[in-house]
Amino acid sequence: MGKMSKRSEPSTEEFISNSSEETRAWGKKLAQRLGDWACILLVGNLGAGKTTLVKGIAEELGIDPNAVTSPTFVLIREHYGRIRLIHADAYRAASTKEFIEVGLAEYLEQPGIVVIEWGEKLAELVPAHAIWIRIEILDGTRRRISLSRDGRA
Repeated sequence: MGKMSKRSEPSTEEFISNSSEETRAWGKKLAQRLGDWACILLVGNLGAGKTTLVKGIAEELGIDPNAVTSPTFVLIREHYGRIRLIHADAYRAASTKEFIEVGLAEYLEQPGIVVIEWGEKLAELVPAHAIWIRIEILDGTRRRISLSRDGRA
């Protein structure tokens, strides 16, 4: 199983997106850098662009981005492309127990990209080497996207 290299990548990086199209394109570029296994925790307010970023990841993996919607009410959605994409949303999670019951640990043990919106709520369930991405609304359509491999975004 391939892991995202920590040696050749900086531990933190930042990008200013001026539109949802740029956020999606950044997600595509991120997916190009991932191996066949990664866990990504997305942090940001409602409307920040978390699902838009996931659409970019999906598109790069050969998944129809229009099939990617926020899994707020179903907790986890699976998408299949050249690499499996697991898209989870912890927004409505009252506790981590719900995600344990739906098998999050098993998803994390198998090849694929696991992306969790509102990931800070599930931090105790994910590997220490998870990638943290914070999306901050600057104004209008502008967003600051901060990526960290060393802990919380």
